[in-house]
Formats: sequence, C-alpha cells, structure tokens
Amino acid sequence: MDLIDCRKAWAGQAKTAHAEELERSKIFTEDLKAVGTDASNIKNVKDQTRGVCELAIFKDPKSIRFIREQSQLICRKAVLQNADVLEFVRTQTPALCLTAVRKDGNALRFVNSQNQGICLAAVQQNGCALQYVLDQTREICLAAVNSDADAFLQVKKQSQRVCLAALRQDPFNFRLIRKKSAAICMAAVKQDGRLLCNVRGPSEKMCIAAVKQNIAAIKYVPPAIFKEVRLRRKAEKDSK
Repeated sequence: MDLIDCRKAWAGQAKTAHAEELERSKIFTEDLKAVGTDASNIKNVKDQTRGVCELAIFKDPKSIRFIREQSQLICRKAVLQNADVLEFVRTQTPALCLTAVRKDGNALRFVNSQNQGICLAAVQQNGCALQYVLDQTREICLAAVNSDADAFLQVKKQSQRVCLAALRQDPFNFRLIRKKSAAICMAAVKQDGRLLCNVRGPSEKMCIAAVKQNIAAIKYVPPAIFKEVRLRRKAEKDSK
C-alpha cells in the first residue's frame, strides 16, 4: 500500500470513528433525557455510564436496583440520599452500611451482616433501631436508651445499669422494668415521688425519699409506716 492509499485508509477510519462518536453522543443524550424524565428508565439503558447512573440516583435513589454494576461510589451517593436503598445494594461493605445507619438508624434492618460498630452507630442515630439489633450487648442497649427513652421498650435483657439509664431519661420507664430492685425503686422515686404507687412493700427510707421529691406521694405510703414518714418529714422541715 503506497502513501496515498494509506492516507485514504486513515481518512476513512477517522470518518467512521467520528460517525460512531456522534452516534454514541446522540444515544447518550437520549439516555439522559429518558432517565431525566423517569429514573426507572435506567433499566432500559444499554450503556449505563457513570453520568447516566448518577442522574438516575439524583432523581430517585431507589433506581439503584436497576443499575447493573453498582460501584461503591454510586451506592454511597444513593444511601446518602435515602438510607433505605441499602436494601437494593447487592454488595454491602461495612463502610457503606455504616454510612447508611448514620444517615438513618432504622436502615439497620437492611444490613446483611451486623457488627458492634454498625449497631452502635445505628442506635446512636435512632435509639429505637435497637429493635433490629440481633445481638443486644449492654453497651448497645445503654447507647439506645441514652439516645431515646422509648428504646427501653426494645431492650431484651434489662440489666440494672440499663434500667437506671432508662429511668434517668424518663422516670416513667419504671413501669416497664420487670425486676424492680431496691436500688431501682429508690432511683425512681427520687426522680418522681409519685412512682411510689408502683413499688411493692416500699421501705420507710424509700417513702421518705418519695415524699421529699413530691408531697403528693404521701397518699401511697403504706399505713404501717405512714405516721413515721409524716413525723420524719415534719422533722426535716423544722430543721431547715
């Protein structure tokens, strides 16, 4: 092949390449338009480029379920918009799960492989995510009730430390405690004396603490020690 023939061949190849590039550009534009109209159209896109995928995620994070090659970058962008789309991520990394639960603790229900760090982050963001924790350690339970007093409803093993933390958050959690030790009862009435009505066989010391916190608790003092409690209360007031 002489020089002229080579130039003709190169020119023909360049023309073909340019035509192909124009065709790809046209298709890309059409894909962008289709996805921009409805993110679910990404499922019909043959060449799912990063740009088209990012547009779909921007329009509707749940469209990630139609993306064939879910890169970690695309997945992260999706869960940062809506943590629940973790449900549609086919390859969940610990880092991605952590990102999701920090966005919304309830996304823990979609985590395929839980660990202490992911669960702790979830309950710190939303205490009630404790209901989705498979292994409720004391540390996780404490973090949950400190985040949200209502999380105490989801605690399976009520240790004394967790119960005391729940009482500090909301004294009326006392009614949910299954085993009411003397220490727990005392802590409860010191926060709200009226809770004496939920204490079986309160001690004199407990009754005094309850009445001191709220005089309305006097009506819950057992008759056997009522007189002594009233006298002690009067003596305390007179000494001030």
